[in-house]
Amino acid sequence: MSIEDPQDVPEVWRPHFARQRIAFTFRDLDRNVEGVALNTIRRALQGVGSPSRRVVTAIAEALDITPDEFMATRAKVTGEEPTTPFTLPSRADQLNRRERDAVLSIVHALLDARDRHDQPARDTHTNPAGHTNTPPPEALTNPEAYGLAANRGEKGVTEDGE
Repeated sequence: MSIEDPQDVPEVWRPHFARQRIAFTFRDLDRNVEGVALNTIRRALQGVGSPSRRVVTAIAEALDITPDEFMATRAKVTGEEPTTPFTLPSRADQLNRRERDAVLSIVHALLDARDRHDQPARDTHTNPAGHTNTPPPEALTNPEAYGLAANRGEKGVTEDGE
């Protein structure tokens, strides 16, 4: 497999490359996509894994298609049904503000984790300011040493102090 070999790019992508006058290789598409690693582009077009919204949007922009068109074309590669917009059941309207915030926090955490997975490797235990933003792996084996309240059965404190 070669990033320069047009045979490695699934054929369903050819019309999108041609419309943008991009040579039919991963490398040439990579030259038109900002902020996405070449291997991530290759995986997204070959239907490997689940690309983040950021990756889908960046590649779709380079190919001058919508993210929905990108996912529909990708679905032809994987043989899966294209994903539809995610909506909560109508009963979710019964959730109070705090419960809704909890659901949204979970969704954002999942999407953030996917975005971090798509970016080049870096130290995930400190943020750019040098502050710890996730516990180190050893915290899982010794939670008491790292003061993880949830693992001690204690209730955590939210940003608003509740």
